Amino acid sequence: MNPAVFRGGALNRRLPACLRLLRVPTEGAAQALLQRRPDLVPATLTAILIGVTEFFREPAVFEALRDIVLPQLAAEREPIRVAGFGVSHGQELYSMAMLLEEAGLLQRSELVGIDCRSDAIIAAAAGRYDGGDLGGIEPARRERWRRLAWTG
Repeated sequence: MNPAVFRGGALNRRLPACLRLLRVPTEGAAQALLQRRPDLVPATLTAILIGVTEFFREPAVFEALRDIVLPQLAAEREPIRVAGFGVSHGQELYSMAMLLEEAGLLQRSELVGIDCRSDAIIAAAAGRYDGGDLGGIEPARRERWRRLAWTG
């Protein structure tokens, strides 16, 4: 398969870091190396994936979820199921859990987060964040959720 098929803006920006990590000059050489050395795939994924996550990233999306989507789901579905793909350290999925709890829907909801990097899953499952991670949470909401297991 031609690796160029998957090229996009983010991938184009991350590709040089991946090639440096693998110490190869081209995409083809990287593909050949990864086929010979599958043990290098996890480190390569980490080099390629950005892992950007933050609480309530894209505030307009979370407002629409709160004001439009959740009320409709609450009326139509039991349980409410939320899946996050590429969740990194989980801040967006925890943000969704906060919205569900604030709407009184968390107890009848199922949330699952998926990421291809095991270190990200471990961090997300721990649910521990420091003060720098909490910037996307408005002060009133942050105070309301102080009982959560984050540090800082």
